[in-house]
Amino acid sequence: MNLALDASRLVHDGETSFSVGSEYAVMPGLSLRSGYMAETGAAGLGNGAGFNAGVGIMLMDARLDYAVTPFGELGNAQRISLKKKF
Repeated sequence: MNLALDASRLVHDGETSFSVGSEYAVMPGLSLRSGYMAETGAAGLGNGAGFNAGVGIMLMDARLDYAVTPFGELGNAQRISLKKKF
C-alpha cells in the first residue's frame, strides 16, 4: 500500500490546495487507487473538491491506468493512459 500527500500554493492567486491519495496492490498486476482533492477554485473551475478513483493493470510489461476525477460544474474527467517500455 502506498500513501501520498500533496500541497501546492498558487502564489499569484494566493490559494493553497491539498490532496491525499492511496494505492493498494490487490494482486500482482492490479492496483486500486483512491484519493481526495481539496477545493482550490483555481482558474474558475468551480468546486474541484471530491473523491477520485482509479485502477492500474500491468500486463505483458505494459501498464494501463484509468482514473475518474470530479471538476464541479464541469462534470467528471476520465483519464486513460497506456505505458510501454521498449
